[in-house]
Amino acid sequence: ETDPPGYTSITPNDVPVTLEPGGAGIADFADHQQGSITGVVFNDINGDTLQETGEGGLLNVVIELVLLDDGGNVVATTTTDANGAYSFTDLEGGNYTVRELDPDGYTSTTDNEVEVILPSGGTGVANFGDHRMNSISGVVFNDIDGDGIRDLQEEGLLGVPVELLDSDGNPIDTTTTDINGDYSFNSLPAGDY
Repeated sequence: ETDPPGYTSITPNDVPVTLEPGGAGIADFADHQQGSITGVVFNDINGDTLQETGEGGLLNVVIELVLLDDGGNVVATTTTDANGAYSFTDLEGGNYTVRELDPDGYTSTTDNEVEVILPSGGTGVANFGDHRMNSISGVVFNDIDGDGIRDLQEEGLLGVPVELLDSDGNPIDTTTTDINGDYSFNSLPAGDY
């Protein structure tokens, strides 16, 4: 017997049968339907945990599959396609955790781990929402000609303190410029600064 797509054998696929003259033989095969877990990782622009129109999928997000009955080990890993979709196929029934690893520059709006109880031959779904982290960045430079515009010969200044203020003028973070005069404040919530 050749297993049909989506099934795996419970019994051997080769069964010896001996036929006596005028006799009949029986060769039964037991197959077990496999399950699958699918989902999507989407850019949750408004941060409400729901995928809505205009909130497309994210490419190359790493998704791990953990079989809880197997000591919590990662049993499979995949990445999302251009639509943010992923799938794990040919799975035995069991208790799984699907884990999303946030892509660089994003933070989760949904849980990064979703438990899925997969019945034999069944399907499970685990979707993940991520929101691009906000940042403010810039450069502090020696404005030789005093025109407020950085020209090629105007170098960045190292070690200049830069303070981030909230909309009420209260300091909420401080950094210093690097060797090129660059600075940045990352992982900021939306708002006025």
